[in-house]
Amino acid sequence: MLRPRSASPAAAAVLVALIPCLFTACWYYWTEGGTGIMPARAIVGVLGVAALGACAAVLAGRALPVWSWRAPLPWFLLALVWQAVALALWSPLPDPGGILVAERCAALAVAVAVAAWRPSWWALALWALAILGGDVLAQHVPFVPAHCGPAAPFGNQNFNAAAAPLAVLAVALAWPALRTARHAGAGTWIAAGIGLLALSSAVVMGLPEPIGRGTRAIWLAMAAGLGTWLVLGLPRLIGPALVAAGFAVVVAVQGACVAGWLPVTGGGPSWEQRIWFWRGSLRAIAESPIIGIGPGGTLDALQRVPEACGHWLAVPSFAEHAHNEWLQVFLDGGAVNAALVATGLVLTLLPLWRRRRSPAARALLAAWAGLLAHALAESHLSQPGAVWCAALLAGASWGWIRATTPAHPSAAPGFLVQVGTLGLGLFAAGLMGWMAVRDFGPGGTPPMLWRRYFTDADRFEAAGRWREAAASLAALRARNGPLDDLLWREARLRLISCKDLPAAMAAAEQAEAERLVTEQLRRLPVAAGGLRLGRRLADERHRLGRPPGDLERALEAAEPSARLWLERSHDNGKNDAHRKALAAALDEPGKVSPAK
Repeated sequence: MLRPRSASPAAAAVLVALIPCLFTACWYYWTEGGTGIMPARAIVGVLGVAALGACAAVLAGRALPVWSWRAPLPWFLLALVWQAVALALWSPLPDPGGILVAERCAALAVAVAVAAWRPSWWALALWALAILGGDVLAQHVPFVPAHCGPAAPFGNQNFNAAAAPLAVLAVALAWPALRTARHAGAGTWIAAGIGLLALSSAVVMGLPEPIGRGTRAIWLAMAAGLGTWLVLGLPRLIGPALVAAGFAVVVAVQGACVAGWLPVTGGGPSWEQRIWFWRGSLRAIAESPIIGIGPGGTLDALQRVPEACGHWLAVPSFAEHAHNEWLQVFLDGGAVNAALVATGLVLTLLPLWRRRRSPAARALLAAWAGLLAHALAESHLSQPGAVWCAALLAGASWGWIRATTPAHPSAAPGFLVQVGTLGLGLFAAGLMGWMAVRDFGPGGTPPMLWRRYFTDADRFEAAGRWREAAASLAALRARNGPLDDLLWREARLRLISCKDLPAAMAAAEQAEAERLVTEQLRRLPVAAGGLRLGRRLADERHRLGRPPGDLERALEAAEPSARLWLERSHDNGKNDAHRKALAAALDEPGKVSPAK
């Protein structure tokens, strides 16, 4: 049993009641949000409400997670503080980084609330079913506006797969009672059915399209979770050895692919893109291994490294995160952040490992194995839906450990602990409220901002308001950095606007456009538009008799680099148009006006 003596059925009811609230919020995001709103952002409201559960636990006198250096909570809190310091002092992009830190703060408060209230475990199983089943329904049932596509409440199916460990937890906990069916009550059978339905939804998600989503990482999560649960039932020495060997094999295969010892082709566009993300992340980590680059800095770091050409040609898009939580922890805060997170994780898993013969501890370890294995392919702490799943699992683990460890005092927590918990819950809820307001105002995630600003720029361009269109892209660049081929697109608009400006202002705009194109050629030479515009500007400079400068040098270095990257890439179904455009740009000697 995961539910100890002091568990709260009311907490389970509240947790389950948040599920329809999430879908209602998603519908509002879908229909009323306006341009650029992502339905997956609706989870910030759930995070905010659930964070208030920590405050309610203090007011109700519930037993809170232990705040001592031998418990995980202070270490995770220190990691969060360190990330906030990195965000304030050296993150190159504090705007997207602030979203990440806010969501992680809320997740920590949610974990504290779940640990204090200890809702019945079937509530976690129902959340797994809602997440995974909602993803399947969103693909096959047209209950969302057509312009949203198959948008599930948690967004991308790769992050929805983070709920698979909760389904594993539900099935693993129900199994001991089901083995002796005559002792299993109706509640156990219902909860087991919920878990099996959730796992079935996960299987459908992993099947190829059009039946499923083709989410291959979900197989890794389920295999690691169920495999760990099975082998921990073996004799004492064999089970742990098999768990360690399994993880070592997975990490070794991934490392061999990243190092180039195994071929990366043939795995599909997403797999190829991830290989380049991981290689670029390692290079970025090497630039600042101790303190990292700060939350949100991944957007800038993975665009500056040479591997950006590889992942952009595989799937033309920018990287919000490393697609590997093990690497993302180092990117966000370096070795300091990694040490704090690792300490908190070890202090969470160690009590469970010592009692792994217990059915509940064994099930929780299996769920953690699934989550940590899936973290090899995704960055859970960079997406609100995935961080919600991690918070539920962490809270369930802390609550069970506290309730079943005699050494932990059962008396009410001290005054400072109560004040700290109350402050954490209120602060996290306030942050999530602020995030929700910003979603419908000037804020939002990088993809949301990209869509908003480009929509404005397209509208201004269609109306012939060139300077306003260029200003829109400049504002996007200021908030999210020079993502993808943004630089040359802004440069093109600046050049077009020159015709309506006085000579001095036109010269300044021309110089700024040349600077932007030069930076584009240095950062992402495989962007066909940047190569074309760079050639045109270089030809114009040559016609006017100007000596070669930074633009010509960048163009000279970009062309052979682009040819090399084009040879290293291959058609994968998602990059055909960009590869053809790049090949045409490399072979195009003509001169065309930037206005075209």
